[in-house]
Amino acid sequence: MADRVSRCPPARTLFLAILVFMIQNFFLVWTVAFNFVPLGEYTREHTDVLIAMNMIGIFLGLFVGELKYWLLYFI
Repeated sequence: MADRVSRCPPARTLFLAILVFMIQNFFLVWTVAFNFVPLGEYTREHTDVLIAMNMIGIFLGLFVGELKYWLLYFI
């Protein structure tokens, strides 16, 4: 997976990684401090959503790059 990420534009990759990291940190704080934030009762104890976001991100990371490199793993 790391070899395919290295083929992506570095600025866009870094920006997207930092953006996802910030969104996940915001959601984690929102989930933990549900009593002190507006509409926090809807995210109360929903760390499963954060874990699902991580799993989907890893799954999508498998498909970054060209298809011919993906097919090399099956041959």
